[in-house]
Formats: sequence, C-alpha cells, structure tokens
Amino acid sequence: MTRRILKSLLVLTVVLATAGTAARAQFTSNVTAADNVIEVGTLRSGVGTTTDVTGSGTAYTVVYDNDGTETQVAYFPVLENMQPSNYGQNDEERSVYMVVYNRGTLPFNYRFTVNGSWVGGGGTPSYMQLRHVHRYASNDWEGEWGPLNIRSWLNGVGYSWETGVTANTWNYSSGLGLNNWFNDSSSVGSKKYQIYKLTFGLSSSAGNGYQGRSYQYSVSLGTKQTNASW
Repeated sequence: MTRRILKSLLVLTVVLATAGTAARAQFTSNVTAADNVIEVGTLRSGVGTTTDVTGSGTAYTVVYDNDGTETQVAYFPVLENMQPSNYGQNDEERSVYMVVYNRGTLPFNYRFTVNGSWVGGGGTPSYMQLRHVHRYASNDWEGEWGPLNIRSWLNGVGYSWETGVTANTWNYSSGLGLNNWFNDSSSVGSKKYQIYKLTFGLSSSAGNGYQGRSYQYSVSLGTKQTNASW
C-alpha cells in the first residue's frame, strides 16, 4: 500500500514538473509603434460689431478670443440721441450689427444675452430695452475674422434676408434681458460667422430725469461643442 502511494506521488510530481516546464517554454516578441499623434480640436469664438454698415467709414470694433485669452480691442459703438418712444417707432430706435464668428477648428452652438445699468446708479433698468434681435438667415458664410469685414459682408447681401427664409426674431419688453439667453439652434462651423441686428429703444415712461444720462450695456456670448448640453 505504501509503495502504491509513493508511486502515485512520484507520477504526480512528474506531471506537475512537466506542466511547469511547458508554461515557461514560449517565445515572445514585443514591438511598439511610437510617436503617433491625436490632435485635440479648438473651440474659439469671437464677437464684433459696427454701426457703419455703408462701408463709407473705417469704424469697426471687436471683442474676440485670442488663443484662450479674451482680448478687447474697443468698445461697441455709442448709440447717440436716444429718446423715449413706444414699440414700433423705428425712427426713435437705434441698432447695431453684431457678428458671431468661429476662429477654432470645431463647430459650436451658441447663445448670447445683453444686460446693463445706468451710469452713476439709480434709474429704472427696464427703461432701456432690447426690442428686437434679428438674425440674418445664412450661417454658412466664410470668414475667420468677422468684424474686420462686417460692412462688406452686409453690403454684399443687400441688407436683406435670404430668399424663402424667415429670420428669427426675439422680442423682449422689460429691460435688456438680464439672465435671458437668446439661443440659436443652428451651429457655426470652423472659420464661419453669423450676423445679427440688435435694436434698442428707450421706454416712453422715461421722464426728464433721464435726459443726458448714459446706459452701459454688455453682450455676453456663450458657446459649447455641438454634442454637449447647456
């Protein structure tokens, strides 16, 4: 009986030794394909404006994002001689043209808001109103440096909406729209731009106490990659 057990243990030992030898007896070869490149895209937006849409002058202003650092070249143009008016009195309203443009390699969705306050404090903020925001129909225009050529672009399309396309219009009656974002469902591709017309008016409720006063406003542009949510 003892011999049988010893013989079994011997056979088991041989089998285990053989298995261990087989596990170690293999060839290997390793190759590394190095220095391959995956490039990350850039999302760089810009916004600019001008009131000189005839091309007869040299006035243009621009605020743009330069390699991730916001650079302000100048302020938006001054809208002069505002006076109280009701809605629809176009001769008493003042407008600026604004361009949103894409300086990066990725398309983006965007939205913007306008807000501000009376210089020196006091006053009723809602008396200064952003009455209309009109969007020029096309968003497929080429141009990385939008504000530099906004006058020629507007002249080139004849100051009109594209045939068969209804422009988006927003109306906002109580102030400039603090925390009210104007969303555009379309996207702007790389090196392309979109033009807007912002129309301002002073409420008919503004009395003599507003004569000679100034209102300082800001336009804030928010952008995101097209597969993200706000």
